[in-house]
Amino acid sequence: HEIQRMPGVLDLEPFRSVPVRLIHGHRWRDMAITGIPAHSRMNRIIDASSSVLDPPPEGLALSAILANSLGIRAGDPIQIQVREGRQPRLTTIVHRVIDDFMGVNAYMELNALHRLMGETDVLSGVYLTADPQELDTLYARLKHTPAVAGVALKNASLESFNETYSAMMGTMRVIYTIFAGLIALGVVYNSARISLAERARELATLRVIGFSRKEVSLILLGELFLITAVAIPLGMLLGQLMVTAIIKATESEAFRFPVVVSMRTLLLAAGTIAAAAWLSAMVVRRRLNRLDLIESLKLRE
Repeated sequence: HEIQRMPGVLDLEPFRSVPVRLIHGHRWRDMAITGIPAHSRMNRIIDASSSVLDPPPEGLALSAILANSLGIRAGDPIQIQVREGRQPRLTTIVHRVIDDFMGVNAYMELNALHRLMGETDVLSGVYLTADPQELDTLYARLKHTPAVAGVALKNASLESFNETYSAMMGTMRVIYTIFAGLIALGVVYNSARISLAERARELATLRVIGFSRKEVSLILLGELFLITAVAIPLGMLLGQLMVTAIIKATESEAFRFPVVVSMRTLLLAAGTIAAAAWLSAMVVRRRLNRLDLIESLKLRE
């Protein structure tokens, strides 16, 4: 209530954090249970489908990665060894397993956690919505409030996260695009050169019997473009499967990224391959136009 009366505070939502050891069979994990109000607005539980979930009225909601490490499923009982106060040993039910993206979390409805702990309205902290014009005054008041151990800013955390990952992903994307373009250029050009070398006699024969350079080029390069057109969608499918495998292999308890391949990414990949194929075709066509008909028609020993 004191914090709610501070200057600049527009909205407030309490939470309770209890350090515990979760035990299931021979497996255990030291962490904290977070109690949040029903229909929480500032610390929402969001799953992989972007659905907002309410904490269960009774029992725990666990992150899927935590449930897997404990070998537990929804509906199973779990033991809780509280690591503060009298350190009671309690038992409750895992009500829900949540496929989330950040950290390993255990949630309970705030009143349900109070009942389980046998305590009154004990709180560990609050989430605030503050007026940006009053932030300096609010920080000064919080700094001189003895009960406040620390303040964390969500916007600062998000900006730091976005700056770090945006810079890293931007650099990686440029490097990968360059390498992909060079590899595609090399593969397509090499295939076209081999095809030209193997079919030089036939192409020269067509020129001699009256086919124009454009028509002869269309025979060779048309095949190249047809193969490229078939290869692009197959490459997109294999690329998505590879991305899924890489994301799953690099999952950690800190972050778990969803597999999202945007249309912009697919168009960039298709455009890179198409540009490499076109550049290779232009180089091969130039060599084809300079083809020595007499030399190509000579019988090979």
